[in-house]
Amino acid sequence: AILNTNLQPTSMAGKSLSEVCALADDYSSTESFVMSSTVYFDATGTKKIASDLTAANFATSEEKALAAPVEVYVERVLARVDAVQADNMATEGKEVTLNQESQVILSAKILGYKLYSTSNTSYLVKNIADNVNAYTWGWNDAPNKRTYWATIPANMEYDVAISYNDIKDLAEGATEYQEYVQENTDAKTETADKATKLLVKAKLQKTEGETTTDAGTILQYKGMYFTEEGFLTLVNSSLQGYTYESTVDGATVTSNDWTPYLKIAKGGTEAWEVVAALDETKTFPGSDDLKNKMKEALSNLGTAWCWNEGAAYFYVDIEHFGTGEQAIGIVRNHIYELSISKVSGLGTPVYDPDEDIVPKKTDEEPSSY
Repeated sequence: AILNTNLQPTSMAGKSLSEVCALADDYSSTESFVMSSTVYFDATGTKKIASDLTAANFATSEEKALAAPVEVYVERVLARVDAVQADNMATEGKEVTLNQESQVILSAKILGYKLYSTSNTSYLVKNIADNVNAYTWGWNDAPNKRTYWATIPANMEYDVAISYNDIKDLAEGATEYQEYVQENTDAKTETADKATKLLVKAKLQKTEGETTTDAGTILQYKGMYFTEEGFLTLVNSSLQGYTYESTVDGATVTSNDWTPYLKIAKGGTEAWEVVAALDETKTFPGSDDLKNKMKEALSNLGTAWCWNEGAAYFYVDIEHFGTGEQAIGIVRNHIYELSISKVSGLGTPVYDPDEDIVPKKTDEEPSSY
């Protein structure tokens, strides 16, 4: 049985059961939830895809037919992921010395959620292994006509084009999020991580005393934390050996304050890394030789991390059950409930909020979760 779909009966004409089971498409619409027959193994270990018919199911009148109905067990093609902030959710910030002068606590405030690496297609009819003993855990539930694992179409494409700005903020006061998705049981290996994840959009807050405000742009450089202005001030201190002349009130003065000519720019190998660079929109007040020397000096400073305007994200795999590969995955007709009980650390920094996120933790922030 196929329910709630625009698929026409003529599209199945002449097809065998196995050919119908091979149909795959995008069934992600929630305007009407597509459902199809459950697939499972009965008590004898026989794979059941369709409901059996007997002579009693065929009748010569509506009255007789209704007296001998066919029992057809169906399930939704989609699954749902719920994320909710627990009433007692704790936020564990990080006490740092900001700009090498003031003690503050930096912490992450949750703004919104979005699922990452979701499947673009699914089988119309659930596709499972051919052997009830394919897995060692209790994945087959004969009494309830259900199985709790499935396979997905080959060469699956995933929705991974998600930037920080693509994640919508929750409505004011909202603490819950729901999203419907198609099955994804692709293996998570050391070389390929296609598991569906919950991205948690966050923004850094700064607490000084009893006052908490948006932290604005925060940089981490050599284990120290700075505002953008504080970082460029630190960079400027390393350039004191270089001077330039300018005219002030008609007099020529020598200066070594390079901060008006500095900026932060994308750099390094990680998405969140930046470098200090000369602002090419400003007319450099020196020779080309001096300019080249300063560029080399700035290059030698290395990279910093940047939470641009406080932008950060966290992520977590959607867990199924079982062991091994089955511990991570999404199977149709399931609801996966995630309760956010604690936010720890500063998360992964975001420098370019329009750049697609590739979920990854920083090496030095393993405690962010």
